[in-house]
Amino acid sequence: MPAGATSPPLDEALALAAVGFLVQDASRRVVYANGEACRLLGFPDPGALVATPPDQIGAQFETLDESGAALPEDQRPWRRALAGETAERTLRLRTEGRDRWIHMTSRPRVREGRVDLVASTLADVTERREAEAGQRFLAEAGRLLASSLDYPATLANVARLAVPTLADWCSVELVDPIQPDAPAGPGGTILLEVAVEGGGDVAGDHVRGPVDAAVGVVGGGGIAARD
Repeated sequence: MPAGATSPPLDEALALAAVGFLVQDASRRVVYANGEACRLLGFPDPGALVATPPDQIGAQFETLDESGAALPEDQRPWRRALAGETAERTLRLRTEGRDRWIHMTSRPRVREGRVDLVASTLADVTERREAEAGQRFLAEAGRLLASSLDYPATLANVARLAVPTLADWCSVELVDPIQPDAPAGPGGTILLEVAVEGGGDVAGDHVRGPVDAAVGVVGGGGIAARD
């Protein structure tokens, strides 16, 4: 079943589908893919995906589970389907620090007692998962902000909460509301700066007076905020 081997109306329908669809044979080689599957896997067109050896398809991204840990190949839905199971799982495909969340469902076709084809659907659930993570972050950040009057420690905890849930890097600056645009440095108006990367503090200064807060979140989650 090479790309384009289905009937023309079916090919046209699959090309327009908002869900990725691909078929692999018993050797794991992709024998059919629609446009959405190519987009999700980072290929320009079905021909390029079909022509790529199985071991090279995932070379351009990391395949992770929902917690962000590397997902062994034998736990991936298409691999389990080759063993005769119907399997589904949400995957995180990470490319250059950016995650794409894919819900994949794979089903085997059994002929004469063996699996000869696996059909998989791939749904892009990135927007939903990022929205859910954002809501959890806001809820937990609100709880942290209300938990203590020690605001330097509280805001540092908020920065730690953001990494790696929403981002690769986060800073919190406390600035003098009377001179918010004054330069930083000795005698300047930046009263506290906390940057967190990989869960550890990488910078910090002491509080020196009345403050307002500005929070910046940058990185893998693609979310930025400033109050």
